[in-house]
Amino acid sequence: MSASVNFENTDQELRASLKAALENRENLPAGELASYLAHPLPNIRRLTLKLLERSSDVSVIPALFDVSADPDYEISSAAHELLRSYQDPAATVLLAEGLNHPADEARLVAVIALRRYRSPSVLPDLIRALGDREPAVRREAVLTLAAYRRPELVTALRSALRDDEALVRRAAVQSIPDYDSAFVFEDLILALDDEDWQVRLEAARGLRRFRSDAARAALLESLDDEAWQVVREAILSLAMQSVRADYRIINRLRHPVAQVRLAAAFVVARVGGPEARVHLEPLLKDGDIEVRRSAQEAFLSLAA
Repeated sequence: MSASVNFENTDQELRASLKAALENRENLPAGELASYLAHPLPNIRRLTLKLLERSSDVSVIPALFDVSADPDYEISSAAHELLRSYQDPAATVLLAEGLNHPADEARLVAVIALRRYRSPSVLPDLIRALGDREPAVRREAVLTLAAYRRPELVTALRSALRDDEALVRRAAVQSIPDYDSAFVFEDLILALDDEDWQVRLEAARGLRRFRSDAARAALLESLDDEAWQVVREAILSLAMQSVRADYRIINRLRHPVAQVRLAAAFVVARVGGPEARVHLEPLLKDGDIEVRRSAQEAFLSLAA
């Protein structure tokens, strides 16, 4: 016997009916369940979401967007998970409509959920999302557009490099190195001077793809960055550039941060040459055990 659910039931009866349907693994009509997502009682909304986990009906997507900003974390997170779980291409239109939802949380999950489809039809919507009022939405729009890996999108991605929020610029700098062009190279060089150290770090990492004298010169300048994380990343990128053991790299063997000394030791050992052992020898007595171990391994490789 099916659990009959209708909006005329009392709250207690409705809750009991939904629980019975859940326990008996009954599939209730999606439209009926969607209406219960607007119920004022959180426990009704929770039970409804559990029942919807067994449904692949995309028609409930608009109702899920409405509860994606629910004040109850369990409810909002369940709605987010459901919205990201759809695999039916028919969901793309309804998910794209979520980009116009008034709730920031709804627009955020919409842009994330669209990533799996890479549907050309929603590209205009995603590009518009680069101008969303919420920085997190703009960031995810960058990452979703980057997932398409289409050359014609590089202009849109480059525009995010001028965003006021560092987290958006960071995502853009992470994404553009996949596009090999003179414009992208110039963007990465400029990003090495960004006010946010994590943007500078991503720029240093992205320059690994561009092997040129200009890239090496820019990375060597980054060895003077105030953030040790950027210095370390620049050193590791220089290791990919077939660079000689420049004195600026050698000087970083005495950097106060062990991770930087490790990176510098790696480059010096990789370059090799008769002077490498001389430069690395002081690290055999370094105060950091990982640095000492790395120096010992470098000595063995140089002797081989």
